[in-house]
Amino acid sequence: MLPDTPLAMNLNNEQYMNLLLGEGFTLEQRFAEIDSHEIRRLLKEKPLASCAAYPQIKNIIRLPDLPKSIAALLKKTAS
Repeated sequence: MLPDTPLAMNLNNEQYMNLLLGEGFTLEQRFAEIDSHEIRRLLKEKPLASCAAYPQIKNIIRLPDLPKSIAALLKKTAS
């Protein structure tokens, strides 16, 4: 089993999703609340240089449509 498999499987658990999202919200709505400009500003203040992530992971994190891509993938996986 891949390390993130339990997280993806929890998307089918209604109690988990209510805890994660709050009642009445969708994953897309929660990701829409993220202020990408604020995240980028914070990342500039504290660069990822201290992060042990591989360069490929850093490139993925910087993708402008990352939240939408994750939401679409998780929605597809959950259905």
